[in-house]
Amino acid sequence: MSGIKTSLPLALIVALTLTGANAEEAPGIGDRTPDGFFVKCYWTGVFDQTEWFGGTGELGVFGTLLSPPNGTQKSHVFFFATQEVDDTGQMRTVLRDAQWSSTVSHLHYWSRANDRPAAGPGGSGSGAIPATDLQVSATDGQKTTKGESTVNLTVTLHTTSDAYKFDVRYNPLEEYHVAVRVSSAIKTMKWDADIFGLSVSDEPVKSHKTTTIRREWDIPGTNFRARWLVSRSCDIADVHLVYPKGTQQQYTFNSDNPGVLYVYFKAAVTPGGQGALEKIRDRVRFEMDGIGSSKMEWDPATPNGKPIVEAGFLQAKLKFTGLPSKNDDFGKKKVQLLVDGKPTDAAAVKVFFQKSATNHPGGQSGDPNWFYYWKEGDVCGIGANDVFDGKAQPNCLGYTVTGKDYIVRLCARAALQNQGPVTYSGASAWGSAVVCGQGKGIKCVAEILQHERHHLALYDAFYAQNQPADPDRDFVSTNDEGSTDGIQSDPNDPDTFNIKLSIPDYATYGDDEIRCRKEELKHIIQYHAEKDWADPGCQTTTPYGP
Repeated sequence: MSGIKTSLPLALIVALTLTGANAEEAPGIGDRTPDGFFVKCYWTGVFDQTEWFGGTGELGVFGTLLSPPNGTQKSHVFFFATQEVDDTGQMRTVLRDAQWSSTVSHLHYWSRANDRPAAGPGGSGSGAIPATDLQVSATDGQKTTKGESTVNLTVTLHTTSDAYKFDVRYNPLEEYHVAVRVSSAIKTMKWDADIFGLSVSDEPVKSHKTTTIRREWDIPGTNFRARWLVSRSCDIADVHLVYPKGTQQQYTFNSDNPGVLYVYFKAAVTPGGQGALEKIRDRVRFEMDGIGSSKMEWDPATPNGKPIVEAGFLQAKLKFTGLPSKNDDFGKKKVQLLVDGKPTDAAAVKVFFQKSATNHPGGQSGDPNWFYYWKEGDVCGIGANDVFDGKAQPNCLGYTVTGKDYIVRLCARAALQNQGPVTYSGASAWGSAVVCGQGKGIKCVAEILQHERHHLALYDAFYAQNQPADPDRDFVSTNDEGSTDGIQSDPNDPDTFNIKLSIPDYATYGDDEIRCRKEELKHIIQYHAEKDWADPGCQTTTPYGP
């Protein structure tokens, strides 16, 4: 009988080799073979088939003249194989033992009168099945809707050779007068073992428990029954990340120059124990995304992320040296735990730079990291010509030098928190003004840039009017003091709202300053919280800003 199979799409056929070893000599699950592979799973298969052949005669006393006998054939196959993987994740299946047997018995003839005379002793055959005739392929299948693992399995048997035929001895029918009878002579005929393989796809399996794949054939209207039972037993231990874990872990380069960042990895084995850890250690590897141009170095004790067994865990250590050159190189990174080269657990971590440190790899030496990376990454509107002034007064947020250039000079306080809201009041005729932004971090920088660029815009607007009337000499013309930026100010008082009470210098141009402070509230300059990788900053565990 030909094999009964279902279609099986295979992404990768696992090679099958024969070692010649008996099942008793097979390495244990987790053991390393002499040629460097690890035993990942055991596969055992049992095939059983029963077929009742023959039937009643149609003519004569004992049936059609010289008709073949009736009987029962039982066939059996057993195989044992190990599924193995090397350090690169390459898979193979090694056949350790395979046997077949088949028996033909209960030979008899069956008359229309329901007589059943015996028809001889029958026969049997058995033997080993070599790898050239029994081939096993196993691959990962599609995930189920519940997220369970599945496997594709094919067991192929090539049994057309004479090695799977055996002798069956029987008593033939002979003519006797006008009828037939069972002869006392013995004849021999060749019989086929009649065994076949199996093919299943996307079969749900349990990673750390024995799974049995069962296929049965019971064809209505026939005297044929067959069954394949294939068991898969894999790792007895479950390996999972302990640290880092989840999505909340964050790492920040230190302030050294060059900056250094260490990542420590820890995995647990369940059920645990020193023996389980040692057995699986060489099959495990940690992996993490790179951080731009930062140099990645695994600790010599854990090369390429291969762990050591320490304090009841699988552990490894990774060092990054030198901050990356681009702001986008920081942020979310994937950490993975791989077993046999395949990811089994993962975590999402975040990588930051120290906000006030000065160990970035480019730009102007001595500038704080926030200024370099927020400028490079266009995080909050810092222009190509804008600079950082580290020598300004401690309370300085930023400034421009109108009439000299169009450069905004940001100060250290710009990356902290703005001072708003602030209410300034003048004489009753002019009322009061609520001004100044309230932003933190990148939002504060955007507000200060908006403020300072408005100084430049007011200056240009003043001089574009060709010597306008400006009796108070605050660089806001009389024509503009009535409504510019929604503020009415006294054309004869350069500081209508008394900003000089906080900083005396504003006594000469407070009306210009009040308009720039109000400009901060417009938030025209965009800032991007998702690009802020400063520590502290928008993305840190305790957010700072906007």
